[in-house]
Amino acid sequence: MNKKGFTLVELLGVLIILSIIMLIAVPNVISILDKNKKNIFVADAKKIVSAVEYELSKRDKYPDTGACFVKLSDLSNIDLEIGPNDKKYDNESYINILKNNSKYEYKIYLTDSIMNINGIDSSALSKTSVKTGNINLTPSGNSCY
Repeated sequence: MNKKGFTLVELLGVLIILSIIMLIAVPNVISILDKNKKNIFVADAKKIVSAVEYELSKRDKYPDTGACFVKLSDLSNIDLEIGPNDKKYDNESYINILKNNSKYEYKIYLTDSIMNINGIDSSALSKTSVKTGNINLTPSGNSCY
């Protein structure tokens, strides 16, 4: 008799080996994609802080005391149409500018429909400061503009 095929046991063995490889590979790939999305989110937040610094220095609108905020919708010189999740950033996202002694601190409240940076100091921005979930976007102080 001519034996030119695979037996059922051989096919099942191959399927089991492929399943084990998939169980190992898929979580690692998902983890890498999540880290990259967070890195993009942090980079966008840093761009927004730079744009706010530029706008405030151009308009000479830094707060003398206390705090003010700039909403993402108020920025004209920034091109952030879509976030890392292929969703638009919420126009209610904002940056709080606080005067602490003679130094200005920027706190970022940035969100798209999936991820957010909630009240993170611009000097502490990292992918570990990005959280997932809902946040309450209520700015403190008055608008800087």
